[in-house]
Amino acid sequence: MFTNSNSMIYALFLLSIFIVFLIYSIIHQKDLINTQENKQHNILTEDFSSQKQPVSFTMFYVDWCPHCSSAKPEFEKLKSLEKINKTKINYKSVNGEKNPEAIKEQDIDGYPTFILNINDTSHIYQGERTFKAFKKYLNDMLL
Repeated sequence: MFTNSNSMIYALFLLSIFIVFLIYSIIHQKDLINTQENKQHNILTEDFSSQKQPVSFTMFYVDWCPHCSSAKPEFEKLKSLEKINKTKINYKSVNGEKNPEAIKEQDIDGYPTFILNINDTSHIYQGERTFKAFKKYLNDMLL
């Protein structure tokens, strides 16, 4: 099959491929290490950031609803509290007639509806529609 010279050429060919890979890895060692460190950093960042999801408190309303009209100023007062228990809160007001897709997505069937979202988990607020009651609810939920 192989003669001695063919075996020698084949061995030298394999050796030269090995040497090329060795030289490449020595030259690009720093890049390879940085790539691994970046992957580890991204994994750690993703794990950490998944724990720190934004908190939002949303009021779903319609303009013609009398209960919404009385709750809206109380909810607006609440917006002055940027943080509760050191947690930043994003307040949103969603008009159901102007945003029917949001109503459908959240499965809203009555107005006003208040939903607190913490780490992608929705909590429907069932209490009084006053500033004081909203604030107490948020304090209790964000301990």
